[in-house]
Amino acid sequence: MSDEDFKQKLKSLDEKKLRLILIQLFEKLNFQEIDHHHGTTEFGKDIVFYEKDTFGNKVWYACVVKSGNITQSTLGEVHRQVRECFKSKYPSTSFGRVQINKVMVICSGVFSGNTKTLIAEEIDESNKSDVTFWSQNQLSDYFKDKGLTNLVVNKNQNVLLTKFNEQMLTDVLQNKSLKFLQTDFDINIDNFGEFELSVKARSTKFEKDREKYLEGHTTKLPVRFLPDTKKIIENRRSLFLHGIATSGKTTILKKIGKDFILSKPNSIAFYIELNKLNNDSITPVSNYIDDFYYNLTKHSFDIADYDNQDILFLLDGLDEVQNLDLRKKIINEIKAFAISDYNIQIILSSRTSDIVKNDLELDSIFDQFELMSLNLGELVKVGEKIIPDGQQAESFVAMVTKGEIVNAFPKTPLTTILLAILFKEDKIDPKDLPRNITELYEKFMDLFLDKWDKERGVSQQYKLKERLYVLKEIAGKMHYNNTKEISREELLKFLKKLKVERPVEILKNPEEFLENIGTNSNILIYNNETNKFRFFHLTIQEYLSSLAYSSKNEIYLADNILDEWWLNPSIFYAGKVPENASLVSQIAKLKQYPTDTLDKSTYIIHASKVLKAAHLISNSERKYMLKSMLGLFDKMTKELILSLIGEKDPKYYKRTILDLILWARSFYMDYFSSNQFHDCLKEIWLEISDDNSITFTDITRYCITYDLSISERNADFLLEFILADDSLNPRWSKIIDVDISVKNLKYDRKGKPILKLRQSAVRNKKYIAKQFNERISKHYKSITSIDE
Repeated sequence: MSDEDFKQKLKSLDEKKLRLILIQLFEKLNFQEIDHHHGTTEFGKDIVFYEKDTFGNKVWYACVVKSGNITQSTLGEVHRQVRECFKSKYPSTSFGRVQINKVMVICSGVFSGNTKTLIAEEIDESNKSDVTFWSQNQLSDYFKDKGLTNLVVNKNQNVLLTKFNEQMLTDVLQNKSLKFLQTDFDINIDNFGEFELSVKARSTKFEKDREKYLEGHTTKLPVRFLPDTKKIIENRRSLFLHGIATSGKTTILKKIGKDFILSKPNSIAFYIELNKLNNDSITPVSNYIDDFYYNLTKHSFDIADYDNQDILFLLDGLDEVQNLDLRKKIINEIKAFAISDYNIQIILSSRTSDIVKNDLELDSIFDQFELMSLNLGELVKVGEKIIPDGQQAESFVAMVTKGEIVNAFPKTPLTTILLAILFKEDKIDPKDLPRNITELYEKFMDLFLDKWDKERGVSQQYKLKERLYVLKEIAGKMHYNNTKEISREELLKFLKKLKVERPVEILKNPEEFLENIGTNSNILIYNNETNKFRFFHLTIQEYLSSLAYSSKNEIYLADNILDEWWLNPSIFYAGKVPENASLVSQIAKLKQYPTDTLDKSTYIIHASKVLKAAHLISNSERKYMLKSMLGLFDKMTKELILSLIGEKDPKYYKRTILDLILWARSFYMDYFSSNQFHDCLKEIWLEISDDNSITFTDITRYCITYDLSISERNADFLLEFILADDSLNPRWSKIIDVDISVKNLKYDRKGKPILKLRQSAVRNKKYIAKQFNERISKHYKSITSIDE
């Protein structure tokens, strides 16, 4: 494009867009605190900023901006604005009310005739030398020099949006949690995306399952996987992603955000860590968006500007919102976003799924997916990124493909990175592999702190155990205070107090310790903007905080079994000495009895995970815990059924008995089905079968036998359940017949049990179909042991 054509484009800009692209130019010119001040209270100042002179003093500028030429007809307005710029002080957000030192009169055209002279004549003598003039010639040179011509040429480009999306793209590509790889282990990887892993997720909704129990069931269960990000962005469906810690939830959210921004430059995306929201407002998500957008653009966010565009909300970590009132506000906003007239897509993440699954309205908004473990091929890919080619790499591949180590802990991106680092540093002996997640983190922390001693030039007095003790105390304090961040001031105060209480040599100079930990290692990451520290990953804080507990104070963990915030510390604690059943026994006693349905659900979920961590306790102790969990599961199911009967909202009362059975089975399989639990559950089932005083509902007994039959690939348990009790409703004949066929379970094809089952299913076909399609209130009394 010729210079003349470019100047014509510049001249044709409307005043609002001219101001916005000038702001980007001023940023390129390194001016500070640039404020788009145009409005009813501007007092002549369209744009304000400052620069420092040779002596470090701030020189404040105000800009009077006009589109096109400045002529005799516009002269009066310009005179007024220039006078007001000097006369009225500017309210700086950082420095209070400041005097404007210089004024720039800027137009995208030319100053016609003698307008410059006339403007100067109206200015006080003391200020005349402080007024400068920019026309299209100066602007053209600056825009070309700073590479901003595209902002002028592209008429359809939203300048604010471009600026915002550039910053958002930077945010979603950054992962400060991985900085430790480079600083502490010389591994140059900026984000999980560099591993080129395709984290898989499977659908966790069971609505389609119900079709198999109606007419025409098939013999195969389709597993629906998370679509690639391109399809997610195209179909605009909202997603709920859940998975254990380190499973890659944040990674997927950020990848969706990156691809959305790059593929839809005229749309807008917001990535929000939900635990950072403020509870002061009834709309915390909207308030955060408004503040974030304004701080970045100096312009108010108006969702109506995107009426015909796509809007993406990436909401990360609902489970980390500890304040239940704040969590409720967030959920209410999500529901409001979902039914708004704007084209809003929501991607929500959480470690646990119960928050969404137990809210039927929220449940209906999302396609739901559980993040799955990495497969062996993906584990090998991680190893190849961490470990150089050669014999060591081959040994790592052999270890993960042939050994039992991959079954010892969750196969997630972060745990696999830690495993590969340990192998690379020769800290894993194939004869002494980590037995669980706690041992993996323990070995990693030992390596981390040992490298800090040897490679950072720290004197020998900084001993590994002392440093681990201090980090444990810091993590314990942060976790006890329900926070992921701690201010430098508060941390320094805590370390000084610790120094007085304990003879810890590394705390002789707490300031030096803080300086050392912030600059020489990235186990604690310091944020210069907020002046706060945080551990590079929440699981590191959770592991270290678990070290602050022993038999003397473990009751605190048991008392907080219903609190999601304390789940991982409890898991790490139980895994520390996996043959110790003390914490498991405390939890099983139900001293903190979960009174409502949601609390019963939470108890079962958390107890199951702690029980799996304590994998070497005796079967009698495991069985005791499982009985407590089963008792709560049975009561929870009854309470849910009875609550639905009295519901007036059609979203709830129209649920069928089949819906409830499938929900209960799905929940049971998530938290009871385990190789660790199988033998104990088998014994418990025998006790239930032989003891008529155990009055579990038929739904609970079905779930137990379904799990046992699936685990052993044998239909005997299901057949035993239905044929041992003549009082069972005929619906079970249909359900179990379908289960046997779909899951391809072994059974005696000529035996009487299967023939009797199928005869019942055929004989009661219409009645069963009616049950499966009518609301639960019409059929709930047919559930055994239900008592209104």
